[in-house]
Amino acid sequence: MKSKFEGRSPIIAEINVVPLVDIILVILIIFIVSAPLFLTSSIKVELPTASSSERRETKTLTLTIDVKSQMDLDGMSVDQNSLITHLKSKVKQNTDVHIAIAADRNLTHGKVVDVIDLLNKNGIHKFSINVTQ
Repeated sequence: MKSKFEGRSPIIAEINVVPLVDIILVILIIFIVSAPLFLTSSIKVELPTASSSERRETKTLTLTIDVKSQMDLDGMSVDQNSLITHLKSKVKQNTDVHIAIAADRNLTHGKVVDVIDLLNKNGIHKFSINVTQ
């Protein structure tokens, strides 16, 4: 007597994960596309206006220091004394001066600290240190 399963292909008892991966990728794409929509502030605020407000502009200067401790202030070569005079004149014009320090990676840490101390002594307390990623 013949069995009723003879001649048929065997039953596949595996789970096919390809459709599952497809669905997960589609959901991921939906989240990526819709994520910027949720980045706005959830609290709506109407800011007040003032009739006596003044706009203060900050001036960012770039101080470049190479490995030989030679300094450039906005592309102009300066020594320590001329740097002090330039800084004092900038602070007289605008008290909200910002310095971006671009120091060579091989420059000693002490030299950068000396420059930051020089900035603080001359009334410039806002500075940043430029780096590359």
